[in-house]
Amino acid sequence: MIYIQQAGINNIILTLSEKSLLTDPFYLFVFQNEYEIDSPLIKWATDDISYYKNRYNQFQLIEAATGSKEGGYDTPLSLCSGQYSYTIYESSTLTLSVNDTTKRIIEEGRMVVSGIETYDAEIISGDIDPNNWILRDGYWRDLGIWVDTEAFIDEIYK
Repeated sequence: MIYIQQAGINNIILTLSEKSLLTDPFYLFVFQNEYEIDSPLIKWATDDISYYKNRYNQFQLIEAATGSKEGGYDTPLSLCSGQYSYTIYESSTLTLSVNDTTKRIIEEGRMVVSGIETYDAEIISGDIDPNNWILRDGYWRDLGIWVDTEAFIDEIYK
């Protein structure tokens, strides 16, 4: 399992080289938010910074609110708190395309992103069906719109 803290530098240490068939491989990480299944996959690749690559593999992931939501090469990521599934592929070059890897899955697992997440409250109007809403971290959510609890209750019962 990978643990990521929001707004920080995270060291990911895994044992990938023992499963890899390539000499001196690169790894493509593909993250899928398990809470928002329809969200795009986040593809991320960076250099292995471990000193003993035949024993373990170390990667540094920077999580920042200003980071990329799509992924990239050695770029900070902006990740929502919650659970993600991840798949790691090996490649002979640094790539963000699964098709450019060996298509061989080196590891699959779960990643947890924790931290304090803030959302901009958006007041909504119109017909509201309270049966379609769920409460998460003190905010109500439906159709990708986050509203604070007080505004939501006021809107329903006005």
